[in-house]
Amino acid sequence: MPNEDNGKNQAVNIVNQLKDLHAEFAQLSELQEMERTHLENLLDVLKFLFSKVGATVPVSVEALGNSFADVKKAYLASEAVILAVDSNGNITSQQLIQLPPKNILDVIVDCSPKLKEMIAERRDMVSERVGLLEKVMKELKKAKAVLKAPAQQELEELDIVRNSITSE
Repeated sequence: MPNEDNGKNQAVNIVNQLKDLHAEFAQLSELQEMERTHLENLLDVLKFLFSKVGATVPVSVEALGNSFADVKKAYLASEAVILAVDSNGNITSQQLIQLPPKNILDVIVDCSPKLKEMIAERRDMVSERVGLLEKVMKELKKAKAVLKAPAQQELEELDIVRNSITSE
């Protein structure tokens, strides 16, 4: 009987281990799906930012991990595409979403300060143009008022003449 109990206990242990394994795998699968969804959403925002800035940002080769062979320089371009330049000058492109999740995050962390700087530069340029346009508009309004004043005065004089003719 002890051998029979031992066999039953072993079977129960195996079943319990498989249940635990299944539960762990289910959690892992769910977390990986959530990770993929969050990364896709993050890249959508990144693509939007790139569409507004219209720039290509340098990426440190280390952020790419082993995703590319023999990379000397790399860039993150619009539509979240990595452009990798090898030692022979050949360019390879790959969607950022195709990299391992860790490397995607490393690239985003590496590019964020550079992207922020580019956005700040663009903001400064636009702000400067807006300031210039405001000054131009102010001067044009002054010119309009000056030009409008004699015309208004002429109308008033014409009204005086009409009034004097009709009152006679």
